[in-house]
Amino acid sequence: MNQSTGERLIDEHEIRAALRPWRPDRQSFADGVRNRVELVVKRRSDAHLNDSASASDPRPSEWLRIAASFVPIHLLGRSFDTSVAPISFAAISLGKKMVVVLAFPFLCFLMIGLTVIGMMRIRALQHEQGSASIDIEQARQATAQWWKRYGWIAAIVFTAALVAPFLGWSMPLMVALVCSGFATVSLVRTLAKENLIDRAVVGGSCVAGLGILGQLSATFASMSSSQLLDPYLVTGVLFSGSFMIGALVRPSSWTGQGVEHRLSKQTKMVLLVTFAISNIALACLAYRLASYWLLILIAMGVTVAASLLATPRVRKSMSSLWVIGGVLLGCLIMTVCSKSYWGGVTSADLRLYVESYDGQRMGLWDDWADVAQMLDETDVGFDKELVLKRFQQDLKLHPQMRDRMLTAAARSGLISDSELLAYLDVQADRRQLTDSTNSDQPILNVNTVYFRIVALAFSNDFTETERDVLTGRLMADWNRLASKDFEYRKLADVLLISELIERLDRTTERERRIADVHRWLVEYQVTEPHAFRSIGGFRAFMQTNESDRQATVAAISLMEIFGTPRELDLTRLRSYLRPNALHDLQAYNYVPKVVAREKLVRLAGVPPLTVSDYLRSELPLWLSIMLVLLLAYATFSSPNRALHAPKRLRRTSAAGANQ
Repeated sequence: MNQSTGERLIDEHEIRAALRPWRPDRQSFADGVRNRVELVVKRRSDAHLNDSASASDPRPSEWLRIAASFVPIHLLGRSFDTSVAPISFAAISLGKKMVVVLAFPFLCFLMIGLTVIGMMRIRALQHEQGSASIDIEQARQATAQWWKRYGWIAAIVFTAALVAPFLGWSMPLMVALVCSGFATVSLVRTLAKENLIDRAVVGGSCVAGLGILGQLSATFASMSSSQLLDPYLVTGVLFSGSFMIGALVRPSSWTGQGVEHRLSKQTKMVLLVTFAISNIALACLAYRLASYWLLILIAMGVTVAASLLATPRVRKSMSSLWVIGGVLLGCLIMTVCSKSYWGGVTSADLRLYVESYDGQRMGLWDDWADVAQMLDETDVGFDKELVLKRFQQDLKLHPQMRDRMLTAAARSGLISDSELLAYLDVQADRRQLTDSTNSDQPILNVNTVYFRIVALAFSNDFTETERDVLTGRLMADWNRLASKDFEYRKLADVLLISELIERLDRTTERERRIADVHRWLVEYQVTEPHAFRSIGGFRAFMQTNESDRQATVAAISLMEIFGTPRELDLTRLRSYLRPNALHDLQAYNYVPKVVAREKLVRLAGVPPLTVSDYLRSELPLWLSIMLVLLLAYATFSSPNRALHAPKRLRRTSAAGANQ
């Protein structure tokens, strides 16, 4: 540079001297940072202690003392003063007593998850804060003391929850659990309003509670109940609500707060185990739905694994993705649980079932015949030539099932009446069935001679006298069934006799027995709850107390012929025939239900369902929706506060102290 430029430069020493008054003191700067960090820590500690009262009134909140009496106070997630004295149950007001008593059953279920989650949360606090403000051993002893003190009550609650569905008390159980859940939410919401617990604790508790209720509803959804809609809708609502609440609570912990992050991880792991155990087993029960459940489990596993393995920076950037994924996963669960409505059995499915029947399931030709007969009576129909080829093959492979298979073919129209004559020894069968010496003798096994009578009734040379003799023998069978001493009456046999009398063109005899049929229909319907029994349908024998699917199909077919008695409980019958998300048309036990439901829909004289019927019968569904909404409100209205200072501030404080 030239000389003139150098003369205009200011000496470095002069610059330092001029800026010296504005230079901060190193010790003062460190003290200021330390004081600010201590102030932040103190404020957050005061928030965790819920010190909303003035300094002159340091008494703990009554709700805190109530919580300390019925919950290990260490599990509430904050650094409480463990010297808080529990309050006696007799000392609290009547209203608070009712809240505690109603909330305790649901609290027992929450304690399963809270015990695991709370201990891991405490370990995270001690590890990250390096303080002894929360004693792990003391917390473990307090938790063990709770189970020792209230474990017998929890055992009664768990036993009642497991046994009640088998006794037909699914509805009262669900109502009791939901009411207890409302009381628990009220208690939790009060604690959150007084700043005793934060959103992470409330959210974790709600997710665990909904997961357990969802587990129970999924396990016992097929048990006896009076619901008209698919009971798995309740399962879908509870699990979907659990996932959505967990997904929306999770991003609030992605702000550098280690404890919330650890709680959220454990919450998701508990939810994963809870959901997977029940639904892996449920997926194995249905062929088509297995792929849906597998998709749900894979999506959930990938989401949880990604959140556990990702770095904090990646997790923070994944917050929006987590919310979207959790909401979509909840919608997917609800979609699968409602499959019976958006993907129910159609006429095309029934036709495919009939035409693709392979005959390998011996003894199921009665079920196949019910579906084929229903299709043959409607405009849907089915390809008889395609089925007949396999039928002929099965007839050769299973000659011992010949009579039963030919009866099924005759009832379904697979083989025409004229073609049935080829399977008869006409003269021998004619003499055996129409011998006048046996005119007053019952046939006994109508199922084996059904196709023979149909074929003979079609022949042109079958005389009126022979028809009268055969009708008399069939009515002798009817009288035998109507006898009070006969113990093995079956509605299916009554239906076969009624159809054969119509084939013989003797319907007058049948019309005289309407009173018998109406009496049997009322007697055979299962309306009283029984242990391990489904109700609403019709029993196979009077000695049994369980609804039988084939007997129910026969009963509705009899109602098509003889009318519906007024005393019949159609609401329970509809409940028994309600669709089920896990039932597949290829499942053996589900086929008769599909046929019975379709027949009931077309049955004349059956009043349609009203809104009041659904409001009354779907109480568990409405209560579960209300419970999910209330838990969501309790979660997101709770304060979202950190449990300790961020690590960055702690590192700054430590650096200042070292200086």
